[in-house]
Amino acid sequence: MPIIDTGKKATTASNSAISALHSEKQKGIAKWKSYLDPRNTNPDLYVLAGAVVVRLDRFDPKTYNGTGTVYEDKSGHYYGEIVPSDQSGDAIPPQPNRGMPPSSDDEDD
Repeated sequence: MPIIDTGKKATTASNSAISALHSEKQKGIAKWKSYLDPRNTNPDLYVLAGAVVVRLDRFDPKTYNGTGTVYEDKSGHYYGEIVPSDQSGDAIPPQPNRGMPPSSDDEDD
């Protein structure tokens, strides 16, 4: 999968959004486990380019050949996709039977 350069800064997802996305977070963390800091057993979720993502602490874009979508923020950090973007902005996409969880604003500074 390509690495998407967003040109934006990732923002921490709200607690209510994280609660609403608990099962997706667990699946996503398992998918990206080899790229996460092994000491961090409960990594934070972020919102970047409309997707819910987790920061990849041990990621090398030169050697990545996985199937998951990776985002690069404007500070050069890499994030693995947990819940895809709805492609309509920077809001967390609606989840089935859960409604639209609140999201953090995506700041450009």
